Amino acid sequence: MVTLSPRLLPRSRLPRNVNPSACLLAQATAEVNRVSSKVEPILMDGTVPIFRLPLFDIVVCNPPYVPVMPEEKFELSGGLVESYLEKSWDGGPDGNSFIIPFLKTVPKLLTKTGALYLLLSSWNEPENLMGTVALEEGLVGTMVIKRQAGRERLSVWRLVRANCSCKSAPPEVVESKLNFSL
Repeated sequence: MVTLSPRLLPRSRLPRNVNPSACLLAQATAEVNRVSSKVEPILMDGTVPIFRLPLFDIVVCNPPYVPVMPEEKFELSGGLVESYLEKSWDGGPDGNSFIIPFLKTVPKLLTKTGALYLLLSSWNEPENLMGTVALEEGLVGTMVIKRQAGRERLSVWRLVRANCSCKSAPPEVVESKLNFSL
């Protein structure tokens, strides 16, 4: 989102990341695209705002979603140590350790007609998340695109408030067949 042209960024953007390098890269990208005055990267996880954020029309989230068991984490000096890179994809034992708490904050982040676009993997059981956590928080989710990436089955979900007049007929799901081989 921060790479868009200045005329497409009428308001400010607040990218958040657990990785300091990603925050610096977001700021550098904004400077290259001459929108640095509208972009304020924040170093933090995305589960709970540490201060009162404005309401957003659109929130885009690529969460840590990969299931990782505690015994798989790197151990150093008797304690668990995770690199910033690992934190960016480590979703905990079921892949939802970040996603579920984040979904609980979404109603506090969105305007009345706002939407969240959330990347999920089949490992996260997206239909179950939409039918439980999202509904409990007053949100409804619709899959808008899906893609096979190696052994991962990824999808992007659009979530809006259940009482939002912005709901429309579910869009046709776009299936992307891009090759991601290395």
